Amino acid sequence: MEGLSAPQGAAQQIVQTLRDAVVDAREVVLDLSEGTEALKHHFLFRGFFRDRGFFDLDALSRDEYLAGALEQGGRIPLRIWIEGGGLVAMSADGSEHLTDAGRRRVDAAMADLVRYSRDSPLVVEGYALGTEGQAPYLLSSDRALLVRDYLVSRFRRRVTLTGVMSIGSQATTSPRADDLWSGVALTLFVRPEEVVGQ
Repeated sequence: MEGLSAPQGAAQQIVQTLRDAVVDAREVVLDLSEGTEALKHHFLFRGFFRDRGFFDLDALSRDEYLAGALEQGGRIPLRIWIEGGGLVAMSADGSEHLTDAGRRRVDAAMADLVRYSRDSPLVVEGYALGTEGQAPYLLSSDRALLVRDYLVSRFRRRVTLTGVMSIGSQATTSPRADDLWSGVALTLFVRPEEVVGQ
């Protein structure tokens, strides 16, 4: 036992070997992740990954998104509108946070979306009409980020499949008659076979 637990004994060597194995495994996983990410952008493989739900949501521009970039492969957007009134409140430091009522409204909206595949991309679209001294784009971005962060923590959504798109104030399909919106929309892009019969 003394020889096994000695500073240079077999137990210490086993522990060090295990540590080295964990470090090596981490490096392999990181290399694999980087390689897969590079393949996603290669023109020969881009379609393969896109059809299977691998999207780089952070790299999508607003114009690409509005043109239907996530609808390639036949995915159908399911959109639930959440009005901004009472969704967020101002903190003492001047930043916005989700209210309890806002969380309940997001939870209610997600109740309709959780039945679909978890590998479906979910985009939180941010909308804001703007106020004195604040640009609609920035307001809509802040609101969408608040909701996205809540969805990731509350519903254990993968960050890579849960994106944010700051739209501004224009919303041609919104429930309002003037094609404007202030708030967010949760848009899940699902495969056609998931919608059939519903």
